[in-house]
Amino acid sequence: MKKIFKFRLSQQTILNLCRLVPLIVLHQILDAQTLPVEHWQVRNESWMRDLGAGWNQHTLLNPYQPLPELQPPDSRSSDLWINQDLIRYRQKQKRAFSDEPQLKGMTWAGYLGNAWFGDPDSAMKDMNGMNWLQRFQYGRVWAQFYIRASTRESGWPGYTPWSRDIARAGMHAGEFDQALIGYRDTRFEIQFGRGRQIWGSDLVNNVMLSGNSASYEHLMGSFHYKKWTASFFTGFLETRTYQEKLFQRYIAGHAVQFSNKKNIVAMIGEVSVYSGENRPFDLSYLNPVSLHVETELNRRENIPYDEGNQSNAVYFFNVDWMTPLKVRVSGSCLFDEFQLDQEDRDQGRPDALAGRLKMSRAFYTGRLAALIYGEYESAGTYTFKHANDYTGFISRELPLGLPQGSDYYKTRAGVSCFLPHGIMLDVSYASLEQGDEDIRQNLYQHFDEYIRVPFPSGEIRSVSQLDILLIYSFRPGIDMNLFYQRSKSQYAGETCHRNIFGISVRISFLKYYSL
Repeated sequence: MKKIFKFRLSQQTILNLCRLVPLIVLHQILDAQTLPVEHWQVRNESWMRDLGAGWNQHTLLNPYQPLPELQPPDSRSSDLWINQDLIRYRQKQKRAFSDEPQLKGMTWAGYLGNAWFGDPDSAMKDMNGMNWLQRFQYGRVWAQFYIRASTRESGWPGYTPWSRDIARAGMHAGEFDQALIGYRDTRFEIQFGRGRQIWGSDLVNNVMLSGNSASYEHLMGSFHYKKWTASFFTGFLETRTYQEKLFQRYIAGHAVQFSNKKNIVAMIGEVSVYSGENRPFDLSYLNPVSLHVETELNRRENIPYDEGNQSNAVYFFNVDWMTPLKVRVSGSCLFDEFQLDQEDRDQGRPDALAGRLKMSRAFYTGRLAALIYGEYESAGTYTFKHANDYTGFISRELPLGLPQGSDYYKTRAGVSCFLPHGIMLDVSYASLEQGDEDIRQNLYQHFDEYIRVPFPSGEIRSVSQLDILLIYSFRPGIDMNLFYQRSKSQYAGETCHRNIFGISVRISFLKYYSL
């Protein structure tokens, strides 16, 4: 074996290896593209992670990055259509970017049509939309934008446009969900523009920084070294008007991740929101190392200390583990308030926590696969809120974290079956208990007093729900979804039954080219 390493590189060999470096980097950058959460590739990638694929590249610090290696540990899964779709997509990427580095382009345009029956208040009822993802890339530098338009102002994940009476091509609402420029190599990554950070084991829903949140302008940087990744971002959320005064709202986050490149990924981090009347951008939150507590307690903020507490932070821990028994365990625990002093507990000051736990187990039989899963999530009565009106974890009237809001707990169990010919069937049952202090009911309102109350609080809304989803993927980018939901809700002594049937069609067109 030692003789293998005893050789000399000729000058021509060195030159040839140098020519390969830009191609390797280009492929890595391509794999770092930020795809919207509603694209079919994100959905399929999420399934493959549950089925055990790509854990040597798995990360909790998204936005979504495609995984270059997709083969699950069980070789029988290689014939699954979801795996084959992703492999063909990789092959198209490789062919499109196999030449010397030059200006490249990617256009991904699509159409979504929905028809829901049985619930007149549904956000998806009769919603039709168009989307366009455009990406340009040269070497290590890339830029992209993502436009969504629809016949109504709801329906897409994290969609927050203003609806207009005048229609353009039948669309009454639209927005730039992404508008980003960035640089990435094997060690360092930086991006600036409009988008969102998605931190956690799920590619869409997480305890903090969910894919269902509104997008926002931000600057993000990451550093990768062996099994460690450090990431930070800071950005602007929105401006709110209150009593003819303007309040600016900002966000910042720090995280450190460890991955053994085999079966476990863990992350610890913080996210803070700060605001103030006509408050400019605070450079102290641009520091990629300094933490929120140090900045606030040592009075390094750009506002006078006597103006009150106008910043809020949460701390969280995430872990994703594929056990030797092939059971995937994903857990998140968030601390908004945690009483370290016994005096605070004696005064009735509660903890403000949130958490999410999901367990799943995959089974393979030839071209078939099944996934059994169960999950539990909860958010405390005071979680994501604050004593100040504009430092809650909300942006453009959507939660930044759990889409269900706060003051609730929810359990869900189900089974997903992956059948031949592009068919997926998912059946799940969920139970929800939610109180009156849900942050979505009073988006920017502070709590008057911080004292222990029953959980969930006030009048409780109880919901039990059965969901059946059938997806037929004709080919990558063309899906037909059939959906049925039966729910029962109880609130204030009244019971409501709902039966909803829905059908949707997604069509997308993907094209690579050189400029």
